Amino acid sequence: MDWIAAALQDSASERYFGWDNTRKRVDRTRRVTVVMGDYVVIIALKNSNEAWFVTAFVADSGRTLNLLRKGPVWV
Repeated sequence: MDWIAAALQDSASERYFGWDNTRKRVDRTRRVTVVMGDYVVIIALKNSNEAWFVTAFVADSGRTLNLLRKGPVWV
């Protein structure tokens, strides 16, 4: 699981807010991180110091990455 921490700490990663598909709106308690071009890590924030790992996957289609990149950028 060290690779998840490395991905989340990568300064070259792309970071976006998550999406709540049920409510059809941005979910500011989730962070989507894209590293190495197509590797996606999603975490759910508990508070400012803690988060839960949700999932990680290789985005094997350009469509998935395009949808992620249309979302609001995490700052």
